[in-house]
Amino acid sequence: MIRGIMQQFQAAGQALIELFVAELEAVQADLGRSGRELMVGVGMLAVAAMFAFWFLGVLTMAGVEGLATVLPRWASALVVGLALLLVALIVGAMGWRKIKTLEGPAQTVRIRLDDHTRWWKTRMLADGGEGAGQPSGDRE
Repeated sequence: MIRGIMQQFQAAGQALIELFVAELEAVQADLGRSGRELMVGVGMLAVAAMFAFWFLGVLTMAGVEGLATVLPRWASALVVGLALLLVALIVGAMGWRKIKTLEGPAQTVRIRLDDHTRWWKTRMLADGGEGAGQPSGDRE
């Protein structure tokens, strides 16, 4: 009787291991298929970005030629080039300002440690160890 129960447990354990291995193989196959599809999608996006890049060049040339009907060709190229430079400077300044507002990892850790220390001092030590709640500055 006990031997039959032990064999059933062994068989169930073996079946569970086989099921786990089969599921793991299925996940690996799905990830491989998804990875291939991801690479095809990324390749398509790269081709689209290449065509968009060339489109911007053609659009710039069209702007130069359009202004060339009013100004000399060199002046229209200069105006379009300065407009592009102005856009680049504005977007670059906005990006630089955004990057400068980010805090570094060391500063983030310091802020969190200071917040937790302050919480321990005000809540736990002031209440005699019966404080409740969490640190107030816990940001995600």
